[in-house]
Parts: sequence; structure tokens; C-alpha cells
Amino acid sequence: MKVKEEDSPMLGAEEENQAVAGVGEQDSENSEEQLESLKNLIGPGAEDEKKRRVIKWTQTEKDRRKAAESQVRIKEKIEKIKRFQMRREVIMAKNAQRAERREIAEVKLRWDAEHPEEAATRRENNKGARKRAAQKAKKKLRAEFRNAWEMASRNMMKSDAARGVGEEAVDTGAMNAEKMAHVNSDVNMMKGLGYAEKLTFSLTIRER
Repeated sequence: MKVKEEDSPMLGAEEENQAVAGVGEQDSENSEEQLESLKNLIGPGAEDEKKRRVIKWTQTEKDRRKAAESQVRIKEKIEKIKRFQMRREVIMAKNAQRAERREIAEVKLRWDAEHPEEAATRRENNKGARKRAAQKAKKKLRAEFRNAWEMASRNMMKSDAARGVGEEAVDTGAMNAEKMAHVNSDVNMMKGLGYAEKLTFSLTIRER
């Protein structure tokens, strides 16, 4: 079973050397104390002194790590509390807005109950305004539909015109080809007649 470094009382060679050299001895502030400390490392009980310093240094490092981790946890808790407070403030603001709207609605209801004629007039005006808004929206929709229909019709006319030009070009090409075929046929016929006349003329000469 592997022993974790932070759970072990002994560290690696480099850390042990640092501990033995007096890294953890912060009370040695003058040369005499340092000299006495070094004597303890080479005199009787030096091994025990080394182990004691290593254990002390290890514990010091462990305490530092724990303190750093504790600070991180405290910071995370503070951030969490801040987020919770912000959410609570947002919820409180929304609730305040709802309460304000509810209060306004209640005031309107009380005013309508106290002034029924004016309330009826206002409702009629509101109804008329909504009706006018609906008619305006309907007109706008019809205009948009009409514009779209006209645009589609123009595109179809352009497409039909282009198709007609193409078909006319094809028909013209076919007619030209047919004319050329007739011309070639006439030329061939004339050539054939000329050849026949020459042949008849030569036969007549031979007979003579």
C-alpha cells in the first residue's frame, strides 16, 4: 500500500536536507544559535535531532498546505454566498414588480367601480383602439401579400419570356437547318443533271 506524502512523517532526500539544514528553525536569529544548532547535528543524538527537524518541517509544510486549502474553501464559500445573495435580490426585485403591478390593477379596479361611466367609456375607447390596430395590421398584411404576388407574377413573366426566346431560337435553328438541307439537295440534283448531260454528250460523239 502506497503511503501518501502528506501522511508520512518522513520526506524525500532533498526535503530532508532542507529540514536538517535548519529551514524550519525560524527561532535561530543569530550565529551562536545557528552554531549550537549545527553542533546538535554532529554530536551525540544527531540522528534523533535530524528526525526531529524533519518531522517539524513536515508538520510546518502540512500546516501551510492546510491553511492554503482553508483559504480557498473560504473564498469559494464567500463567492457562493454572493451568488446566493444576487439571486435572492433578483427574486425580491421581481416580487416587488409583481406587487406593484398588482397594486396598480387593484387601484384601477377600485376606480372603475367608483366611476362606472368613465370606465365604460375607457373600455370602449380601448376596444376601438384595438380594433383599429387589428385593421391596420390586416391592411399591412394584405399589402405585403399583394406585393409578394406581384413580384412572383413578374418573375413568372420573365421566365416565360426567356423560355419563349429559347424556343424561338430553337425553331429558327431548325428552319435554317431545313433550308440548308433543301439547298444542298438542289445543288446535288443540279450536279447530277450536269453529270448526266456530259455523259450523254460523250456517248453521242462515240456513236458518230
